[in-house]
Amino acid sequence: MIIAGWYRQSLPYLYLCRLHRPTDLLLLLIPAIWASLLASGGDLQWGPMLALLLAASLVRCAMWILADWQDSRLATDASESFIAQQLVSLRHAQHLFLLLWGLALLLLLPLGGKLLLLASAAPLFALGLFWIRTRLYLTQLWLGLAIAWLVPMAWLAQGVWPNKGGWLLFTAVALWASAYTTLYALPRAPYEQRLGIRSLAQLFAEHSWLFFLLLQSAAIFSLWLAGQQLALGLFYSLGLVVALLLLLWQFWLLLSTPGRGALRCYHHQSWTGIAIGCGIAFDYLCKGSLG
Repeated sequence: MIIAGWYRQSLPYLYLCRLHRPTDLLLLLIPAIWASLLASGGDLQWGPMLALLLAASLVRCAMWILADWQDSRLATDASESFIAQQLVSLRHAQHLFLLLWGLALLLLLPLGGKLLLLASAAPLFALGLFWIRTRLYLTQLWLGLAIAWLVPMAWLAQGVWPNKGGWLLFTAVALWASAYTTLYALPRAPYEQRLGIRSLAQLFAEHSWLFFLLLQSAAIFSLWLAGQQLALGLFYSLGLVVALLLLLWQFWLLLSTPGRGALRCYHHQSWTGIAIGCGIAFDYLCKGSLG
């Protein structure tokens, strides 16, 4: 009974952090796992990687609280804002926001000064997103950069500075994330327009499919270049082939079901990430270096 009561009380906060819709959390963490594997050459330091993944998850939840609060400021009846709907008080949301940032910082403190220096960009990404959402149509590109920032952080968490392959991976993740966040924004365009939020989905409108295809293709090409730099083999190449086939399937989903194709395509992105991750893991397993 006590556990059930605690769960009912915490449910609004889980919704506030969008933990009932964890697709974006998975898409956030997958590239960090790629980067950790590649930075370590398959010989993972599990503790630093898990600390980074947990810290990134906490910051992701905090960013959803920030977005929810901004929505409630833009429209007092914002249907997707739990603060505007008074399911969570603003004061409690602010306290949870600060708690999440504080816990994330505590997790990163043991990982070294260089990583903390990179992590200091996270509040800048948060403030920048708060400003860009209502002024520029570059929200998804900014989100792509913020998500890709986990790549050099994952490299440092494994004890090495990103090499050329690491920065190519950063480029690939920024392109991929910009594409899939645009997919997420497409069905939300009417809601965001009413609130005065701007996005690439509004900028490209019916031509968003072309933007998605170009960015995803460029992301796969950047991943191939990264594999060349990092001397990855057959299994990695097969992972990229699967990712390319999945891209064609996702493109068909996007065009064949105009009403809900964008959201279906967005949820399908996790399979792309898993395919590439399996390619990296199997490559290192065959080399006997995955530990």
